[in-house]
Amino acid sequence: MHELSDSEQAERKLLHALAQFKDALVLDIGAGDGRFVAHYGAQAAFIHLIDLDIDDLADARQLLGDAGVTRYGLHNTTAERLPFPSEHFDLAVFSWSL
Repeated sequence: MHELSDSEQAERKLLHALAQFKDALVLDIGAGDGRFVAHYGAQAAFIHLIDLDIDDLADARQLLGDAGVTRYGLHNTTAERLPFPSEHFDLAVFSWSL
């Protein structure tokens, strides 16, 4: 799991300043270990985490469980091969994936 310090909660504050997560169906592309999802996961209706690194997705499962986030799906795929219909999400998040 990737550990980066954010003692001032800058990541959480920025995410919530940029988007409304409450009751949203969220697609997190390049979700990695789920670190950003942990900042908003409890508010979202459901989050689909997309990442190519299967080990990161396993870490995400652990981190989200520890954070009490229960409404999510993990997908080992790319943004070009999304297994969802068009216009399915309220919000798409790209964090460290660009």
